Amino acid sequence: MCLLTLLAATIAAAQRQGGKPDLPNLAPNKPSYATPSRPYFAADRLIVRFRAGKSPSARAAVHGFARGRTKRLFRTLRDIEVVQLESGLTLSEALRRYRSQADVLYAEPDYRRTLFDLVPNDPMFTGLWGLRNTGQSGGLAGADIDAVKAWELSTGSSDVVVGTIDTGVDWNHPDLAANIYRNDADCTDNGIDDDGNGVVDDCHGFNAVAGSGDPIDTYKHGTHVAGTIGAVGNNGLGVVGVNWKVKILACKTDDENGYLYDSAILSCLDYMATMKDRGVNIVATNNSYGGAFESKAVTDAIREQMKRGILFVAAAGNYGLDNDTIPAYPANTDLPNVLTVAATDYTDGLASFSDYGRHTVHLGAPGVAITSTVPGGGYETWDGTSMATPHVVGAAALLKAYDPAQDWAAIKNRILAGGDPLASMTATISGRRLNAYGAMTCAGQEVLARLQPQRNNVYVAIGETVTFNMLHVVCEQPAGELTLSMGNGPPLTLHDDGQNGDEAAGDGVYTARWVPPAAGRYTATFSNGEAVTVIVLKPYTFSKTDYSWRTITGTFVPLDWFYGTPIAIVPPFPVRFGGLTFDSLAIDAYGTIEMLGVQEDVGWGLPEWAFPIPTVFADTLVAPLWDDIFDRHDLDPAQGVYWDVLGQAPNRELVIEWRGFHHYTEYSYPGAPSTVTFQVVLSETSDDIVFNYADTTFDNEWYDFGRSASVGIQVSQGVGMQFSCFAPMLSPELAVRWSTSDSLPTSIELLWPNGGEVWRPGEKHNIAWNATGPAATDFRIELLKADAIDSVPTTSVPAASGSFAWTMPLDKVRGNDYKIRLVSNADSTITHTSVSSFIIDNVYVLEVWPGYWGTGTVTSSPPGIQCHEVCHAPFAAGTTLTLTATPDPGNQFNGWDGPCTGTGPCVITMTKDIVVAADFVPLPPDFSFTAPPPPQTVAAGQPAHFTITISGNNGFAGTVSFACTAGVPPQASCSFSPPTVTAGANPVSTTLTTTTTARSMALLQAPSRRDYRPLLALCLPVIGLVLAPVAGRKKLARRWHVGVGLLLLLLLVAALVGCGGGVGATSPPGSATGTPAGSYSITVTATSGSLSHTQTVTLVVN
Repeated sequence: MCLLTLLAATIAAAQRQGGKPDLPNLAPNKPSYATPSRPYFAADRLIVRFRAGKSPSARAAVHGFARGRTKRLFRTLRDIEVVQLESGLTLSEALRRYRSQADVLYAEPDYRRTLFDLVPNDPMFTGLWGLRNTGQSGGLAGADIDAVKAWELSTGSSDVVVGTIDTGVDWNHPDLAANIYRNDADCTDNGIDDDGNGVVDDCHGFNAVAGSGDPIDTYKHGTHVAGTIGAVGNNGLGVVGVNWKVKILACKTDDENGYLYDSAILSCLDYMATMKDRGVNIVATNNSYGGAFESKAVTDAIREQMKRGILFVAAAGNYGLDNDTIPAYPANTDLPNVLTVAATDYTDGLASFSDYGRHTVHLGAPGVAITSTVPGGGYETWDGTSMATPHVVGAAALLKAYDPAQDWAAIKNRILAGGDPLASMTATISGRRLNAYGAMTCAGQEVLARLQPQRNNVYVAIGETVTFNMLHVVCEQPAGELTLSMGNGPPLTLHDDGQNGDEAAGDGVYTARWVPPAAGRYTATFSNGEAVTVIVLKPYTFSKTDYSWRTITGTFVPLDWFYGTPIAIVPPFPVRFGGLTFDSLAIDAYGTIEMLGVQEDVGWGLPEWAFPIPTVFADTLVAPLWDDIFDRHDLDPAQGVYWDVLGQAPNRELVIEWRGFHHYTEYSYPGAPSTVTFQVVLSETSDDIVFNYADTTFDNEWYDFGRSASVGIQVSQGVGMQFSCFAPMLSPELAVRWSTSDSLPTSIELLWPNGGEVWRPGEKHNIAWNATGPAATDFRIELLKADAIDSVPTTSVPAASGSFAWTMPLDKVRGNDYKIRLVSNADSTITHTSVSSFIIDNVYVLEVWPGYWGTGTVTSSPPGIQCHEVCHAPFAAGTTLTLTATPDPGNQFNGWDGPCTGTGPCVITMTKDIVVAADFVPLPPDFSFTAPPPPQTVAAGQPAHFTITISGNNGFAGTVSFACTAGVPPQASCSFSPPTVTAGANPVSTTLTTTTTARSMALLQAPSRRDYRPLLALCLPVIGLVLAPVAGRKKLARRWHVGVGLLLLLLLVAALVGCGGGVGATSPPGSATGTPAGSYSITVTATSGSLSHTQTVTLVVN
């Protein structure tokens, strides 16, 4: 089978890329109801999930083959990447390449989502009826969420955080500013990721499109949502949210055109998970957007939210459709932490625009004429399920504030069980409209509802597994196991144990799995009386058969190719398909047929651009030529789809013929040769189906012979058989017979080479293929050049998954038009051919991956490589290169991955294509501190002050405490002011004060006799020097005798205390107290959690 190509269309002509040309005499009727947009996606990127544990070099090898490069990585989704495609590579080709690789778990487009708001209908609405409805503006009194009564129990808490994944938020709005989450660790505006969460300066949230910390709202939607959740209460301004106090963490996902892509949504979910891992108390996220496609990557990300206790609240959609039958995502995501919200109006009715779903939409909430905040300090009134969803998110935050012990499952179940039952909500899981007070005071209220399967008819193939689950809770508590009857078979028990398909234990969702034993229709009856029909079909295989065109006149089927809506026909006999019979079937203009079960509508039909088979767009599918084709029956009655019955009962045939169809991109008028004609033959008595092809060319090599078509049959969304997909395998007068099998069919798919590879003469390469289903005949491998056989590498290999090691002969000439073809030896059927050509060349390519979780630069000598992101360069065979890795600040180089090891230069010789990865990793968050190196000198009894400076490194943000752990002088103290500091990127300081104790001694104690003589010997000469001149001047002596006497007394005291200098020195031990003189090295230890660092300061005491 082949791999995914891409749809680029919508139902409405105005939404189609480029638009249809003006066609004369064609005026299709547009539906009066709102029609959902078919999925759009980014044309130059996709999302890839690798299998767990794949190394950077293994991933790089896949990217090299698929011609993509890593654009974005995620912290909490380590195996998922957003991939930027090489210029000129189509999305369908890139998906085919990635999905062909064994190391890839899945690859999918980067789908575009739309916001579920409607255009504001009034500049201002006079009352917030959703919070308290007194009948204002013609509403129904009491049709509200009982917010006023809930506020008697709690008005919210600033400790509770909710995330908005939307268009950002105006964090300066006067009615919001106090309730906007502030990431203080990174509110520095310094261009540095201070807290190490991967986003620079994310003070108020994250802009996932720009990759910045600036989620300012330019579209209004996110600010409107935020106001409903938590506009500040009781502040005398504007409006009030469901929470008076809460913290709103915004993540901006919309681009300059207002579109939301899955890559940005993934980044926001990754950011929320990262912040939760860092201790931010995120309770729920608001997700008021959606689209037609399910993204496996977004589903994986929502599952990661569940693991972290985050409730994912989603808007149901604004198309007025039943999500059970026409899914919207992420609203329909089948995970227990998803809570999907419909919109109600002020009379408690289901809003006219709101989607609903008995098994997919959980409850309703006010979503009509909702007044809330918009950027610039204003207020506007909007409609939409986007407006209903934040009421539920607000209620979740209010419940968490009221009872912080509640987890996501308890909050979700209380919201569902505590709502008000309404007749207008019968088409929801709970049958209720949100009541915040009822959720907070829930007592004895039960919810019993089927969740899976979502539809009443389920199609599976023999051997496929069917999952059944039900929600069964009384308020927040799981209410007990359930049983499911399976017709005449044994009953199934549904468990809530987190095993065998049950996603989470103890969440109130009970699950069982069942594998059908044989083809047939089985009735599964649930505990609440609901019944589901499981239609089990046999899969199909194909073979070529003799061409036998059925000639019919037939009944014209008036198809509308403009919108692609199918038309049901009821043939005169039940048609056999997959081992069962069907009374009716649906035909569309794009070359396909679907079987219709009992009470099944024709649905929306398939996209006009083909997808591989099996596809999620249909349960059953018969596709002789699924392509963007159309007829001009309006101008030429011979063109169109016709059906007729041939033969006699009980051996009649139903023939459906597409006659004279054009390819849209080769639009031409009747009479031009560029039309195709083909037919499908179904039987009254046999499951066999025949495809007949009369003409298969449009006179364009890109579309001729089925090159742009998907051809095959599927019996369920998971099981189908492909005859061809985007391969020119449909020749005129070709006939293909399809027959049922009691087991899954055999399918052989060429994995390598399949386009874009570069092989060189003399090299050994593996030609690899994958086989599924029962064993088939062996086949041979052919090398094609310009679609002609060049050589046969091997004449026989088994039809089981494997590979053939082929050394390319030296005589192969250079070229870019080589292909590999697998051909059955039984009947020479072409099993599979390279979709795109590969190359034979003599130049080798070096691809370098610098970093993976960290960043740095790799350079080469001789020049050619200078990579800060993934890059590659060609080098002549035999070139020897030296690669050098230089980490960016805040990162370290851990070594090479690939042909080199260690942390030194990497030396390689180009004898083949080489991928080298440099393992740069961010340095772990840490802090450093410094102390002044010069010593402080003080006298005993005096304090010394040292300034200690602390800086956070690599995103560190935390509290640091201090202690003196060694070297403190005797009889001295050590203290810090402040004793703890909060460290981040900006330096902070504390002051270390060491206070010494003054020394004291008996200074006037009479010296001992043996000490007296030295004292006198020193002091008497001094006294003599003073007295001698005085004695020689008697008059002066008489005049100053009083003064001289005092001087002599002072000198004597000085002599006793200081002149001898030995009084203290000769005092008995223990007579001196205080801090001894000396030099001291004091050890200062700073601690934050498990991190600890020391520094020393020097204190000199005199």
